[in-house]
Amino acid sequence: MKKVLRRLLPEVRIFSALNRDDMNFVALIIFLVSWLAVPLALYRIFRTRKPRVAWIALGVGSFLAVAQLGYWLNEVSGKSRIRHYREIRSFLQDTSAQKTVFKGLDRDGALHMLSLMAEGLAAYGARYSREREEAVRLLRLAVQLATTGDRQPLLRKTQEWKNEGFALAHVNLILGWYRYLSGKDDYRRLNLEISRHLINEIAASPYKHLRSIPFNDGFWPSDNAAALLSVALYDRNYETHLSERTASYWQRYVDTEIKDPGTGVPCAQASRDNRCRETPKGSQLAAMVAYSAYFDAEWAGDHWKRSKHFFKTALLTFGATYREFMPRSQPPELHLPGSGADDMAFLAGLRAAAFTGDRIAYFQFRHALLFERLDLGSGRHFTARAKIAKPTNRMVCTAVLFNAEAGKVPF
Repeated sequence: MKKVLRRLLPEVRIFSALNRDDMNFVALIIFLVSWLAVPLALYRIFRTRKPRVAWIALGVGSFLAVAQLGYWLNEVSGKSRIRHYREIRSFLQDTSAQKTVFKGLDRDGALHMLSLMAEGLAAYGARYSREREEAVRLLRLAVQLATTGDRQPLLRKTQEWKNEGFALAHVNLILGWYRYLSGKDDYRRLNLEISRHLINEIAASPYKHLRSIPFNDGFWPSDNAAALLSVALYDRNYETHLSERTASYWQRYVDTEIKDPGTGVPCAQASRDNRCRETPKGSQLAAMVAYSAYFDAEWAGDHWKRSKHFFKTALLTFGATYREFMPRSQPPELHLPGSGADDMAFLAGLRAAAFTGDRIAYFQFRHALLFERLDLGSGRHFTARAKIAKPTNRMVCTAVLFNAEAGKVPF
């Protein structure tokens, strides 16, 4: 956050101590100045020669200023956050809604969505004490969903854990966020068992990465960032030091080995034989940034700043998009147009902007949401039934949006 501020306002050192609410106000001022600059300039130029043109320009500027102020007040009031919180609360309490949503997700996708919900609930409960008790209750429901049903065999078959890094990381995050907010040790044994497994797998690997899924020898930096955060969260909750050294080794490997030769951006996937099996993807890079922002904010901020150069496209300060693939790059052969990859990257970018304190990019993305209709289609963890399971798309979007709106958990 400090780096963003120093870039925007290099002469004002005092801004380095601003909190999130102050940053929202700074973003408002920047947007108002940028939006009013041209109309006010036109007014000054034409006020004597062409008064009508001058007043039209002033009217447009006033409209933009009022619209931005109204949107900003709506954003900081938390109306959207509260609405998404209530949707998540209804989902976690309604078994029929859960069945409908889970139809459109595979096991790993369901765990990922629950993990995002849990993180958002932890942040929400930590920041708003009146909601803490209910948030703890909802987190317990999320834990129960993550450890029962189709997801229960994962926890029983420990001999298969070696190939289940993605799923275990998100189960561990859900357990960790529950312990963080509740202070209860109901699941400490399982939390410790998974944490030890994850950190040992990463530390023992010559590539400092664990395997994410069965039947694939590749490894994803974003999934490993989630795994490292889950162990760092265990360290924070129980005052241990399981993750510190391994996390630094992992960061060094990402910076030196898993890089796209042309851009220096971390690749989406690597393997033993190919350090860049998949070219960089916006969704994967933004997810890595958001998770790593907890255990090394400066490192995450540097990667976020670099990623914006290749994946973010802005229309001045009016709005911005965050793409899955870099401009002029060739999408993989298996990529399906309309699959929702850009929408998923956009949501991941919104979350990364929120977690790195980049309120300018965050509000640009929020502005774009006024004109965008997100349709996640058939992403990485959606089943073939996803396209007809509209509640699935909606709930995944809600989970990510609420996660970004609630902000990074005070860690």
